[in-house]
Amino acid sequence: MPERGELRATADQMLEILDELRAMEVNKRSTPIGSAEFVELARAASRHGRLAFRWTDLQLQPAEEAAARVARGEAAPDIRISDVTPRPMDQILALWREAQIRLEIAQPGSPEASAAADEIERLRDEYQVSHEELVRG
Repeated sequence: MPERGELRATADQMLEILDELRAMEVNKRSTPIGSAEFVELARAASRHGRLAFRWTDLQLQPAEEAAARVARGEAAPDIRISDVTPRPMDQILALWREAQIRLEIAQPGSPEASAAADEIERLRDEYQVSHEELVRG
């Protein structure tokens, strides 16, 4: 089961990805069509769009796991992401380290290696979101 803090962090990160993609598109609108800068902005937006697509896939599994827990009566059905406090940074770091160890001992290309790599990516982003919130105060 994903931790509520993880769900919160992935949702926060998705909003940030979408904000950045929107900013790229706004910037592209004011750039001359056909210019090298326009092409580079289009490439950057394309890369960022793929990131957004991948991020939605990363969010799907924890969402389905949470729904299954609610259906089994193991979790409350009325908790919203906006109600969740992000996980402490030290907990995120500990989980990140554990995922790195699992990746190191997993057979390259195995489902275990893929799952560990996905978890490392999520935890790195969760840590970044938590750090930015801490800095903003």
